[in-house]
Amino acid sequence: MDNAKSVVNNPRTTGKILDEYKDSINADVRCGVAQNSNTTPETLDYMKDDKEWWVRREIAQNSNTSIETLMYIYENNYKKECREEIIVALSKKELYNLDEELKDKICKILCDIIKERRTKWKMLKK
Repeated sequence: MDNAKSVVNNPRTTGKILDEYKDSINADVRCGVAQNSNTTPETLDYMKDDKEWWVRREIAQNSNTSIETLMYIYENNYKKECREEIIVALSKKELYNLDEELKDKICKILCDIIKERRTKWKMLKK
């Protein structure tokens, strides 16, 4: 297993090799796949339902993660554990060429997060 961790944490490991580790029984290995900058968007999309929240968080933080995968993670009950990562990831994406429906979904996510934060602040002020 240590060899697998070394492979997935190596910045020179190719996306093709990383793809071979996406189903590892070891969550640390899957986390390494999710973190590696050579992991393909397709592999990250495949891993979006990982049973470990911290692996999904790393998927959200990977710059290769597609907007669609980020939206899926947010919309499928993973938003609480990955909310900050999704905000940061979306802010780094080029949103100009998206269709209107996807832009509307992104706006809704950001509005939901702002409303939630306002509610928390109001509760803290009391």
